[in-house]
Amino acid sequence: MGANHRTLSTYVNTLRRHDLWVDELAEPEPAPEWAAKRPDAARYPVFLVLSCVKGGADRRPPPSADG
Repeated sequence: MGANHRTLSTYVNTLRRHDLWVDELAEPEPAPEWAAKRPDAARYPVFLVLSCVKGGADRRPPPSADG
């Protein structure tokens, strides 16, 4: 399997063109067995996981006053 590297702006602009807004974003760490084989590469994010909402509607309740 090959890798297709894209810039973050490519992802964000594509989402916006489709009226999608980022609700949550995560960059999970690679599996330990992968990181053990490639310690230098494991320092950088490999995966990008996004949760988006259509039309920019924030479906989460607003944060409370106590944070």
